[in-house]
Amino acid sequence: MKKLLSTLILLLILGGCASKPSENALIIGTSSGYPPYEIIEPDGTLSGFDIEFGEALAKEMGYQEVIWQDGSFDGLIGKLQAGSIDLAIAGLSPDPAREAIFSKPYYTDGENPLYVLTKQTSGIKTSEDIKGKVAGSQLGTIQESALKAIKDSYNLKIDARPDYGTIVQEILLDRIDFLMVEPAVAQEFMENYNELVSFEFVSDEIIPLNGVSVAMPMNSELEEKVNAAIDKLLENKTIEALIDKYFK
Repeated sequence: MKKLLSTLILLLILGGCASKPSENALIIGTSSGYPPYEIIEPDGTLSGFDIEFGEALAKEMGYQEVIWQDGSFDGLIGKLQAGSIDLAIAGLSPDPAREAIFSKPYYTDGENPLYVLTKQTSGIKTSEDIKGKVAGSQLGTIQESALKAIKDSYNLKIDARPDYGTIVQEILLDRIDFLMVEPAVAQEFMENYNELVSFEFVSDEIIPLNGVSVAMPMNSELEEKVNAAIDKLLENKTIEALIDKYFK
């Protein structure tokens, strides 16, 4: 009996050790379903611009392993604050309203990140046409913040969801009028659904944030290493190659 108990305790100890990430592992939070930044493949694996960038970043920082935690976009900052992830890489714009440290941008396309994605038959053809409509956005994004800023003046009803795929289906079913999204993401959805069209949203009420950065906890000691690694990946053209692969 004592031998059996000792064996069980040993197995529990070994099991605990096996599940604990090594010091050479970097835990990165992301949110799939945001092509081409984050894509979840049919077999459950992650791919996309941010995933390859994150792997390259970790390697440049000296880590031997990356542990990806996929979850809801609006939960990423909470995970950083709780210390359950080391970094968040998920097409994040360096919004000062978010309680996180942001790296220098690793990708800036120079485009307005606010695009309207809608059905060709919606009657929405200009920025003014969204007035009085049901607006879709992903929870926790700068697009949601932009819609909230113009909600009253544009008489909008905002329907925020955890993922873009669900919103697009609601648009196709005429239950949401349009989605506010980045141009690259809008392009991905238009390639899959011929019924969709997109155009740049312009308003004097909003100054759009541009560029995407790595987010870190407020008490993180990794900021200097992350920025140095981004500089190196820019210098050796790694990021340029990923941009060519996913955005051109």
